[in-house]
Amino acid sequence: MKPQSNDKIRFDIPYKKLLSQNAQELLAAIELSQAADDSLWKELAATLLDDMKKISKLDYAAVQNKSRTQKRDDDMKYEEEFELYKLISQMADEYPELDALLESHDLTYEKALRMAKAWKNEFEGLLEKLNVHAESLVAVCTDIINRISDEPENLDLQRIYCMLITDLGLLFPYDERTEEQDIRNYLKQSTNTEKLLKAIMKQKMMRSRLEKLLCAAKIKNNILKDSSDESAAIYRLSLQHGLLRKDEENEIYMDNITALLQQINTNPYLCEVKPYLIAYVLAHRSGYMLSRENYQPNLESALRYTEYNIYQNNGKNYKSYQRSIELYTTLRRCYWNDVNVDIAFSDHCFANLSNLSDWFYEHFEPDAAVPMKLIYKAAMLKAPMFPMLPVDTDVDSEKLEEELFSVINNWI
Repeated sequence: MKPQSNDKIRFDIPYKKLLSQNAQELLAAIELSQAADDSLWKELAATLLDDMKKISKLDYAAVQNKSRTQKRDDDMKYEEEFELYKLISQMADEYPELDALLESHDLTYEKALRMAKAWKNEFEGLLEKLNVHAESLVAVCTDIINRISDEPENLDLQRIYCMLITDLGLLFPYDERTEEQDIRNYLKQSTNTEKLLKAIMKQKMMRSRLEKLLCAAKIKNNILKDSSDESAAIYRLSLQHGLLRKDEENEIYMDNITALLQQINTNPYLCEVKPYLIAYVLAHRSGYMLSRENYQPNLESALRYTEYNIYQNNGKNYKSYQRSIELYTTLRRCYWNDVNVDIAFSDHCFANLSNLSDWFYEHFEPDAAVPMKLIYKAAMLKAPMFPMLPVDTDVDSEKLEEELFSVINNWI
């Protein structure tokens, strides 16, 4: 299946952005076809492999030994061919046979087929229950967008939405289908639907907890706790991340770290999001932490939204953003096993209290260590070809997709 010109493919490997237009279109066709469990992707991959030189790692390394001037053009050609070869080989390796797929889900062919049909029946039943306009995919999408805006907490609408945007063609077939395709699609999209529903529920729960955390941040405790070892660890971490000079000790900084930890550790609510709070203060109040004696940051400001200029690089801000993200992921790792810290809640604060996470996912590939907003999770779980509209429709699929994703704002 050749993708429509307006299909938006979010590649999951950085080098794809460097490929030629023809190579990207071919990759898009292969990926979309595989996502729909259409055997055409195998034919496309076989054709490409037949036409492409099988470049070994040794050949690729040899290219690197040429002079810079000589190898510039060859680098692009060889790298593209070699990486395409690796990608297609990886896709083939990761594409399980149906028997193995069914066994991994402890299902028989017949039971899986019944479950796939039941999935479609459930979706149609929900549409009928809520009187959703169901004469076409566009009608369903449009009605759901409007209905969720009016009833964002309606669980049935949430389920319809998640089933809709993760649909690989089982609910709205765009061509003739086999039973095997239905089974494969059901197993994948039902899993993605449940993941997205869980993410929406988690988002709402975390939002409620954040409101309580803001109130708790105002509580001051005078109880002292020994945090000397923890202070020393944060000091060393600051050195590693270039927050202070390595050639001299800064007693003011150490004292302020100790005071910050006292402020956090004596408040169990703040302690839950300790990695986020420490990262925020060290990254945004470093000047005060380094030079002002007895400095005590206002942690309430850390729990309110901060907007960064993420669309223009002035030569410094992008580097600063990356340092802030690296600092948080390091602290997150350090406190992973601390029973008083809630990493999931801390991640929610990092992802939702600024647009740093947006900046990261606009420039880098998904990373499990970097928290993401709900809208990026939805983008990762969305079916690659959705919405696949008929060729003769006058509806702009990109605009419809944007409107569908704007629905996410009702749950943020």
